Amino acid sequence: MEGGALRGMHGTGVCRGRWALLTARGCPRPGFRRQNHVPMSHAAEPLVDHDAALSARLRSRPLSRAYHPTYDVATRRAVLEFLRAKQGELRPAYAALCIVYYLQRVLGRDAVCGADIRLLFPRREERLAGALRNAHDILRRAAVRRLVESLGDGWYGITVLGTAVVEALPDDEQVATLRGCRTVSCGMGRRRVLRADAF
Repeated sequence: MEGGALRGMHGTGVCRGRWALLTARGCPRPGFRRQNHVPMSHAAEPLVDHDAALSARLRSRPLSRAYHPTYDVATRRAVLEFLRAKQGELRPAYAALCIVYYLQRVLGRDAVCGADIRLLFPRREERLAGALRNAHDILRRAAVRRLVESLGDGWYGITVLGTAVVEALPDDEQVATLRGCRTVSCGMGRRRVLRADAF
């Protein structure tokens, strides 16, 4: 009786064991493996490989030491006016950070290197910043302090912290707070210290 009852249940939607035949209610057939289902609403969406996109951008940039940028007079003038708006003679490290900010946030550059800083840095007689000693070293130290991030091959991009610092200048107290300095003098953006290029 029990066997007959089970035999009579074939095709009624009841699965007998793991490898039962597919019935009207969707029981799996032998050897069936469930596949990942992609909803139709998302089936046509393109898959973006962000790592590949980043690698493509890196390949599109030359090595920083082989990069020789050129800027027209209008661009250099605009950078100088941006620095002048900070109301004082900036320490070279902050002036360089402002240049990175301007190139990326205003001009839309995706990366900046030391050659850009050297070319756009104000001349001494313009009295907008202290003397620039080593643009690459300034960017490297700014990366250590999380004001910029290294993108490889000598290229850098400004960080959220670096952006906030530039926008806070010339408010020394706010800069010190953003950077977590213990004293206001630590965050001074303007040139009032002996080591003009120190952060």
